[in-house]
Amino acid sequence: MSVIEEERVRGGVFKDINAEDEDQQPTVIESLCMNCYENGSTRLLVTKIPFFKEIIISSFTCPHCNWTNTEIQSAGRIQEQGVLYTLQVKTKEDMNREVVKSDSASTRIPQLDFEIPAFTQKGSLSTIEGLLDRAVAGLEQDQPVRKTTDPDVAEKIEEFIKRLKILKEVEEEFTLIIDDSSGNSFIENPFAPQKDTALTVTHYKRTPENNAKLGIETEEEDDEEKPGTDLHTMRNEVLVFNTNCPECNAPANTNMKLVQIPHFKEVIIMATNCDSCGHRTNEVKSGGATEELGTRITLHITDPSDMSRDLLKSETCSVLIPELEFELGMAALGGKFTTLEGLLKDIKDLIVSKNPFMCGDSSIADRAEKLELFGGKIDKIIAGEMDVHIILDDAAGNSYLQNVYAPDPDPEMKIEKYTRTFEQDEDLGLNDMKTEGFNVLLDRCYTTTSPYPGNSTSFDLFVGCNLDLQTIMGVNGEQQVARFSFETFRFVEHRNRTVSTFYLHCATRLCESSFCRSLRQNCTTAGRKRRAVQSGQGTSVSDVATVSSGAIVTKVNEPFGPVATVSKPLKQDEAVVGISVAAGVFGGLCVIVLAMLIYKLRRDKLNADKSSLFH
Repeated sequence: MSVIEEERVRGGVFKDINAEDEDQQPTVIESLCMNCYENGSTRLLVTKIPFFKEIIISSFTCPHCNWTNTEIQSAGRIQEQGVLYTLQVKTKEDMNREVVKSDSASTRIPQLDFEIPAFTQKGSLSTIEGLLDRAVAGLEQDQPVRKTTDPDVAEKIEEFIKRLKILKEVEEEFTLIIDDSSGNSFIENPFAPQKDTALTVTHYKRTPENNAKLGIETEEEDDEEKPGTDLHTMRNEVLVFNTNCPECNAPANTNMKLVQIPHFKEVIIMATNCDSCGHRTNEVKSGGATEELGTRITLHITDPSDMSRDLLKSETCSVLIPELEFELGMAALGGKFTTLEGLLKDIKDLIVSKNPFMCGDSSIADRAEKLELFGGKIDKIIAGEMDVHIILDDAAGNSYLQNVYAPDPDPEMKIEKYTRTFEQDEDLGLNDMKTEGFNVLLDRCYTTTSPYPGNSTSFDLFVGCNLDLQTIMGVNGEQQVARFSFETFRFVEHRNRTVSTFYLHCATRLCESSFCRSLRQNCTTAGRKRRAVQSGQGTSVSDVATVSSGAIVTKVNEPFGPVATVSKPLKQDEAVVGISVAAGVFGGLCVIVLAMLIYKLRRDKLNADKSSLFH
């Protein structure tokens, strides 16, 4: 149900309190009187308090003993924050203000040092005067017994009751405070929507003790140990994202975790659970890139224990059962991390249980019979009563079936690698992502003390032909990768630190292999002059894009002295940091930038072709 539909439904059930509304009648239920144990009647009314929220009012009356009881319950959920109402009662008109007091609300009158703790009274819908009357009635209830057993206490309570009754006359101002950690209490503002100068409303964040009393589970916060952002920490924790349920659109949480599958690779598992409607989904995404070769896994099922094998089916994997002449397309069930039995049950649900042609007017006897027969065969496979083969065919190479004999080969399982066809590459969107023929050219690489390339504190490792003395250029503009190395160093501002952090940035271009030669610096001549580049390069070279690495951290036992560059020569095998130091994060960024540059190249080529038609 969408939010709009939910509001419409709730608006039809919960109506504003209105004495002239004849349709708004309470529901009457016969109930047992807890005072005389005869039958009485309970009236229930669902209503809405203006400028507040929906509530349920219940009122019990007994015709036999005349006992009455009125309670109120919030029809909404526990609010995100608690609420504190502070009212300065100045006139008798203030005594007529409506008050909603939930079970979890405490009531205080500081002038009398009087407090009604939370969870000691049922929720009520009353007025300020009604709250005082209820407090007086509660104190007077056991006074006859106290006067006999403890006269001194009874006398003090009697004096206190008199003070409460005097408050009702409002001869002096007093303060009424209602503190509700659930956020479901309310004091009427008679001037709404204008501001009430006598009433102060404060919302606050609940403490762990408040949440415990309300029965809300909260994650323990540790201020000393903040969740890390490094890859190792992410592998050991579950990330939680706020989202909406795909079924009822209610707020829900999606949990995500990186999982390393033994003898395979790393995957990302995402699961969404909805507390409102109970809907559950789970998805699996590959943590790596598309493999160079496709993978076909064939398992011969010989024993019911095969059903417990772990299985990873990516979104690009199709499932075949030759003995049943059955094939499931690669996008039918999405990505799943389950067991072989779980996959087969999902197939049965998809083909049989959830098939719209199995019921209603769309049902055809012959078709339904065939689908039921297919479902029966799936059940036999799960029970180990059929000799079949299960084939997982993944053109992207990102699916997996557990080898129970690992690290030895599985005699019942065959894994084949194959070259994808053009059509398979087209389905995976790889035909438009080819980078063959393009080389990587680095125009400038430099380091900064912050993650931002434009930081004013920077140090150039090289700019064109001009290399720092500690930088060694490997490959640049000659291959589909670029390599260079440099010795570790630290900025002057980090000279007294044991741990120093800096970031690497490179101005990068893609160029066709033949055209890269004209762009490369003529670094072999004595003058080191830059070659002139002809205009109208067309689609042979991309625009410059800056690629940045993650944090590079250096740690030493003794602090460096003041340095702008490396203050003393270091041994190559001790301090040389190659570009591979940042390859993990830097390489991932390169892939993104390469895709951006290729897109730019193709777009420029298309524009150039269009313009040539009109010249």
